Amino acid sequence: SFTDALTRADDPDTVARLVVERATSLLQVEFGAVTLVEGMRAHGIVAALRREDVPWWRELELDLNEPSAIATAAFEGAPFTVFDIESSAAVNREIAATVGAKSGLWVPLVSEGEVIGVLALVTTGERRTFSAEEIGLAEGLASEAALALERARSRSALVEALRRERFIARVSQRV
Repeated sequence: SFTDALTRADDPDTVARLVVERATSLLQVEFGAVTLVEGMRAHGIVAALRREDVPWWRELELDLNEPSAIATAAFEGAPFTVFDIESSAAVNREIAATVGAKSGLWVPLVSEGEVIGVLALVTTGERRTFSAEEIGLAEGLASEAALALERARSRSALVEALRRERFIARVSQRV
């Protein structure tokens, strides 16, 4: 199941990929992405357009002081929707144009009361509204993703700490 796959995921990329695949499928949108939030910056980790990987997303760096739907979702700590992206001042123009965005839903990934990322779900074919049920579904996926991301980060930090301890032990033995 999806939850089992998230539990087994041991790095942020895998978690994000699983969430994007599930969310775009369930909400029937063409574009999905996960962006991690660190302080006043956000960086992309995984995105898919029509189920194909979007490599440039991993290079994405956003200043959250500048207007964007990702910044709004991160600051509000609540889902944010835009029906007509092309006429909205609340979205990043460059990203919207590159993706061909029409309508979108951005949902914060919240862990221990802090926004650690944003799940973006965007249509490229036609404009549409997102129902309360769809927003609730996306919030549930975002909640599971936040837990899995924290688990993956903790696991990575533990592996790195063990690696350092082993290195220090080897150096100490030589001395």
